[in-house]
Amino acid sequence: MQVKFYPKEIAAKLPTSLFARITYNYNSLKLYTDLKIIPDQWDGKNQRAKTAMTGSPEFNHRITKYTERIQQCFNRFQNEHGNKEPDKETLKKLLFTEFAKGLPKEMAQE
Repeated sequence: MQVKFYPKEIAAKLPTSLFARITYNYNSLKLYTDLKIIPDQWDGKNQRAKTAMTGSPEFNHRITKYTERIQQCFNRFQNEHGNKEPDKETLKKLLFTEFAKGLPKEMAQE
């Protein structure tokens, strides 16, 4: 499974939503985060906010936490279902449940 992040509006001059593109075994889905970034401050190659952005270490830490939670959700399903991968709709429901309350503050600040 691969998780990559992208700004919603790549030409925006103001902060825009950041979404995760999750791909696995010919499946692909988007998960919008509560993170916003000005696209010029995003380093797509490294999947991180540029270091010149104020607060970039904390922002990048939250990206790492999102990635970990997505992977954990996927792995939990596999562990509970004999290593079977979830179909796209199942994963979407699992992620919706996982992120329904957003990213807990304690995870964002670890």
